[in-house]
This record gives sequence, C-alpha cells and structure tokens, in this order.
Amino acid sequence: MAWACGNCGAQASRGSVTFDHKGRTVRERCQHCAPEEFDSAFRNPTDNRIYPGPQAMPHLYKRDKNDVYQAKDELLADTAAAWEKGPTERAVQAKRDTRRTEPLTPEEIEKTRHWAEQVLKPALQKGGMGAAVAALNPE
Repeated sequence: MAWACGNCGAQASRGSVTFDHKGRTVRERCQHCAPEEFDSAFRNPTDNRIYPGPQAMPHLYKRDKNDVYQAKDELLADTAAAWEKGPTERAVQAKRDTRRTEPLTPEEIEKTRHWAEQVLKPALQKGGMGAAVAALNPE
C-alpha cells in the first residue's frame, strides 16, 4: 500500500509521522526525503528478524578481549531493577500514583454528559473517529 508523504509528496511504502500533544501532524518523512531514518535494518519491521542486544542497542554493550559482547553496568543495573520490581508491582504503583480517589460531582457528570451530546456525538455522526479526535483536540 502506497502512502503519500506530506513532506516531499512521494508515494512511499514506509513513512514516519510525528504528532503533537493535540494530535496535529508536526512532521512527516518517508524513505525518499529522509533515507537516513529508514536504512537501518533494526528499524525495518519487514525483514522478519530478531536482533540480538548488541545489534539492537550497541550503546549498552562493550566487547571484551575475546571479541565477545558484554553488557555494560548500566544495562545490568536496569535489568536487575526491573526483575526486582515485577510488572504487577509497577502497575499497582502507577495506579496508586494516577488514580482519582474522589467520585465525580453532579456538576462534573452533567458537564461531561452535555459535552458528549453537544460535541462528541455530532462529531462521530459527521466523520467517525477522525472527527471525534479533532473535536477532542481543538486548536
């Protein structure tokens, strides 16, 4: 499937689009206008390979005298920390840090219901999810 690059206008099979926090396009690039971003095999999802650590993240490995890659201390410490604090513990901590502890007030409920009926519903009826995202992120 071809994609029209917003930067150079070329029809490309691969591209990169960067959005800002409101969902607006900031930058578009393709393999024609920015080949340096698409020449790395590691970044190519179509080559169906699994890359070893030293190829995927060479900055986290060093070669020893026998020409064998060894993980740097930084990688070992990060890995040990991740193993010590399991995914469930991290998820529980993230939930504690970000959860809302008090219920919505009647005013907040009414304001949300009004917004859904006046803004979201017409946007969904008009243009589907793209229009809804645009309504969620007005300029």
